[in-house]
Amino acid sequence: MKAIYLLTVVLLAGCAQAPAIYNPSFVEESKLATINQYKPEKNNYEHLAYVHEVYTTENIKVIKPIPINASHKSIQLQAGNYRFVFRCGNGVTYSFPELTATIEAGVAYTMYCEEVVKKDAFLSLDLISMLKINLVRSNEFSTESIKTIYY
Repeated sequence: MKAIYLLTVVLLAGCAQAPAIYNPSFVEESKLATINQYKPEKNNYEHLAYVHEVYTTENIKVIKPIPINASHKSIQLQAGNYRFVFRCGNGVTYSFPELTATIEAGVAYTMYCEEVVKKDAFLSLDLISMLKINLVRSNEFSTESIKTIYY
């Protein structure tokens, strides 16, 4: 019984997620950029954005997925140019869009996903054809900026 209790505690502690940090020059924490997930209200089935992997311009992977192929809700990075692989998912559909961005020191960013939908694609039903990722400064983010793109 003690072994089951201990195993449960270890597994639950392993599920707690601290932000992934890439800081090879050991700059002070206030100079690191932060990328956070936009979290919609409960019972809203929007696709959530996660950081899956981050690469430098030299194609070196500096942020990796969490074991068991999970992705990060929040990360901290030193300023620079990066290629991001995000995960947009809602529990039913998902995709891994990529984005190259210049990250500024000390700036907070918000990541979110938008659906690109083909209108009347099949039997007059709309079909999600793509998930697009957006990364904006948190002070410029608004829930009104999240939209479904129809074509």
